Amino acid sequence: MKVLFVSQELPPETGWGGIGTYVDVMTQALAAKGFEVHVLSVVGGQQPSTKVMGSVTVHREALPRVRASDRLPPESWRRLWLATTVARFIPRLGLEPTVIECPEWMAEGFVLGLKQRWPLVVRLHSSARQLFPYTRQGREWRGLDGRLAARLEEVSARRANVVVSTSSNLAEAATRLHLDESALHVISYPVRLPSLSPMPDPESPRVTFLGRFEARKGPEVIMRAAPRVLAAVPAARFAFVGRDATEPGAPSSAAWLRREADRLGVAHAIEVREQFGREAVLRELGRTTVCVAPSRWESFGYVVAEAQAVGRPVVVSSIPPFRDLVEDGVTGCIVADENDEAWAGALIELLRDQQRAGKMGQAGAARITAISDPGHVADLALESYRHAIDRWRHGGRAAED
Repeated sequence: MKVLFVSQELPPETGWGGIGTYVDVMTQALAAKGFEVHVLSVVGGQQPSTKVMGSVTVHREALPRVRASDRLPPESWRRLWLATTVARFIPRLGLEPTVIECPEWMAEGFVLGLKQRWPLVVRLHSSARQLFPYTRQGREWRGLDGRLAARLEEVSARRANVVVSTSSNLAEAATRLHLDESALHVISYPVRLPSLSPMPDPESPRVTFLGRFEARKGPEVIMRAAPRVLAAVPAARFAFVGRDATEPGAPSSAAWLRREADRLGVAHAIEVREQFGREAVLRELGRTTVCVAPSRWESFGYVVAEAQAVGRPVVVSSIPPFRDLVEDGVTGCIVADENDEAWAGALIELLRDQQRAGKMGQAGAARITAISDPGHVADLALESYRHAIDRWRHGGRAAED
């Protein structure tokens, strides 16, 4: 079987977020099983190249610029142009893939789904409809831009042969998109499973937020809880590690977090550091007592999974993907709202009882191994590919018009 992943995101050059992490881990897991695996990444300004990374062949192409495109609705235009360009580039690779997998984000499989030249699997990650309320994108042309962008992504999923995602994401999308239940596969995200890391010095407890400093991730929730935590556990320290996710020309969100720490009188105990990448995450988790994830939306939650994998307890918001990952009171704590007192209470409890925190971390490692071992997830993906091939041969789409 020859598998082609289409994804703008792929480390190290374009490892922007969870999609890039997923493609990186999944492609290597499939290649380890002996399959021929390729990735096509089409990004504006990117240098064209073909390289072998591990056992995966990566084809990078530049997204051509179009004159006067700045006059068009940006989000919908970017998706339409990217999908068209991807469909043009694939035949030039000379691969004749057995199956293609695309994310719904950016509608990269839109034209492929319309043409149906190859079996197509679309994975639901995070869509424009789910993210734009937090990122404030798509507001041009009185909101028509955002609605059209979301529609392009949704059509790319509906025209696929098979759609895969986590159980919570499929539950949300299946009814809205009128997807055929027989075309759906519940598949978790693969996580590279490092060795368990010993808990840090109990005299230096540390709470860590990892991720983009943006409204969707909710870093301010932890900042607001910090004064209560420090009043109860004065030795505690907080680290906010990630990247500034502000729009061009907007004020820095990292700078806002630092100012907020000053305003709350906790700057002495707060570190805000712009750093990202797998090695940085693992280093930070090794120093962490408790990892926090107050996200308002996620399709999975790689930070939560990676924290559990190294044996750290997690305190998370109650969004559905986190309820799939975290067993409340066993592998971590689920906080039902954004109340400062609730978040502080959960953190204080674990910082004061680090023996319990360590046991939660070990239980979390066992749980994430069971659901996100890359070999296991790759086996499930292969089942979905074979199903997609069969449905493609018989003209089956994920949703019939």
